[in-house]
Amino acid sequence: MKIVVFFTVVLFASMFPVLGQDNYGFYGKKTYLEFSASMYSPILYNLTEYKGFKVNKSGDDVVSGNDWFNIGVRVSLGRAFSSSFGVNLEAGIDEFTYNRPVFGNFEYLEPNDISRHESIRVRSFIFLPRIEFSGPNGLLPYGLVHQFGVGVNVNNVVRDDYLIVYSDGTTSLTNPIDPELLLEEYGLDQTFYALQLLYGFKLRVPLTKWLMIHYGLRLTVDFGGYPSGMNINYMRGVNFQLNNFLAFDLGFTVPF
Repeated sequence: MKIVVFFTVVLFASMFPVLGQDNYGFYGKKTYLEFSASMYSPILYNLTEYKGFKVNKSGDDVVSGNDWFNIGVRVSLGRAFSSSFGVNLEAGIDEFTYNRPVFGNFEYLEPNDISRHESIRVRSFIFLPRIEFSGPNGLLPYGLVHQFGVGVNVNNVVRDDYLIVYSDGTTSLTNPIDPELLLEEYGLDQTFYALQLLYGFKLRVPLTKWLMIHYGLRLTVDFGGYPSGMNINYMRGVNFQLNNFLAFDLGFTVPF
């Protein structure tokens, strides 16, 4: 967290000097607001023993499914300070499934033990300051840019009534369990923080004088600590997923 705060302060400090001649911007507009859909497939995670496998709720039972593709949303505010340098603050949210079983003792099942359950969902919030560079002939904010950032990823298990099947054939529909108590029992009730590093490149293409479309790729790598008392297998799995986000971004840029 201290690294992110320092990086943010440096970015804001860089806003005050004038870094070039006043001949850049998009029709004179140097500030821009972006809305993006971030689409990705955690390829390396899905090439492990589970191979994109997930467990879905189907009526009063659970069935196998696939999880090869996820989507998140991003919103960011940027400012061009020269024709080739800009600063951007981004916030976003992703949701994905953790496809390994985490509830129950699967070695020695008693009649009332959990035998299988719906895949849990993980929700990730991201706050990421970044800097942007274009080539020597660039005219930010439009054109091709390279992006570098350091941010914080905040991960939580989604609290929900996950469908659980017990070894005696009953389910959580007839034998309900409190989701909060379930997550606490299996060490999934805490927030899991990760430091995220970003490299990406993006192309912004003008559509009108007030609107651009943008698209590009981003690669993120996350480093997370393991809080005491939290499910270690879950944290390792989430870290593994986060470290494999090669995402395709598509959205709109509004300069003003």
